[in-house]
Amino acid sequence: MKTQGIIGIVLIVVAVFVLYFGGFSFTHREQVAKVGPLEVNANKTDSVGIPAIVGWICLAGGVVLAATGLRK
Repeated sequence: MKTQGIIGIVLIVVAVFVLYFGGFSFTHREQVAKVGPLEVNANKTDSVGIPAIVGWICLAGGVVLAATGLRK
């Protein structure tokens, strides 16, 4: 299997992930206040949205790369 075909398959998998989930979220700890040795922390959740057009472009590019890379 050629490298181009493998990259195409990886792009297709990424495209399916992006189109299905539309992004991801993560949680991090944020310091709210600090008074002397006392600290108050809060967990904050942030979301990162990935536009659907990115998924469609990855899908199209992945199909083209997989088709040309998997030829014998």
